[in-house]
Amino acid sequence: MPPLPRSPRIIAVSTGSVTLLVGVAVLLGWKLDIGTLKALLPGQVSMKANTALAFTLMGAALLLQLSAPVWQRLMGRYFAGIAALVGLATCLEYLLGRSFGIDEWLFRETAGAQGTFHPGRMSPLTATSFVLLGVALAAPARWGARAQWLAIVGLVIGLFALAGYLYSVENLYDVGNFTAMAQHTSVTLIVLACGVLALHSRHEPISLLLSQTVGGSV
Repeated sequence: MPPLPRSPRIIAVSTGSVTLLVGVAVLLGWKLDIGTLKALLPGQVSMKANTALAFTLMGAALLLQLSAPVWQRLMGRYFAGIAALVGLATCLEYLLGRSFGIDEWLFRETAGAQGTFHPGRMSPLTATSFVLLGVALAAPARWGARAQWLAIVGLVIGLFALAGYLYSVENLYDVGNFTAMAQHTSVTLIVLACGVLALHSRHEPISLLLSQTVGGSV
């Protein structure tokens, strides 16, 4: 796969690094019990440990996909696939009304935590986004156009959740009686989705937006 042009590469490197750092920081928050890393403000829903792990994997995957060695790109797709499977398993937990024991496999969360239906379980919106973005990130280059649309849906989910916080519309980040999406989760999803779109920027519609020619023509 030829290297990305300068601008998309800068976007991909920046967003991948931010996603990785957020994931690691929140995992440290759970390990050291630092409330401001798990939840930005007191009384707000926390970013779950599984969510932080998935962000760590996805950030690393995005950076590895930019590497020249084939084995590093394959490892990146493997990391993205794991994150997508975590999201898929969480979606199935909600759909089937069962627990697969993955919600607290890293750290235990106190029952009754703010905005949390099951201790340690990420929001269904977050889980769906990880499925979409994980598949988009793991997709080969020839699937770039389809991967873009998956990433766009993930981006929209993050944007709606962030808008819900900004305008106090709870239904945009909290679906029914399930776990709500945390504030920094919504922002990190937006950042990650932008990175995935940059990775596949050789294809339409993103190639039109980034084109330096008149009207986005090539």
